[in-house]
Amino acid sequence: MDYEVFLLSRIEEQYSAGATTTDAVAHGMARAGRIISTLTAILAVSFFAFGTASISFLQLFGIGTGFAILIDATLVRGVLYPPLPICLVRS
Repeated sequence: MDYEVFLLSRIEEQYSAGATTTDAVAHGMARAGRIISTLTAILAVSFFAFGTASISFLQLFGIGTGFAILIDATLVRGVLYPPLPICLVRS
């Protein structure tokens, strides 16, 4: 479930091949984006399925966890995390 493994391995492959840091991050995101999106969708749907339970705790858990996974994959890993390797290398 750790998307960073897919993302960083693709970035590192491009960087080791001689790409600049900015290009490596861009190509790494492009190559790992489909995998991360698919994993996120499968995991979120499986947790949203708990929303159909008859027990209110399971409903709240499933819906809350499903939204947390979507927010984590889109906002944190897709928007905030990719610039981090660039900032670390340039500083």
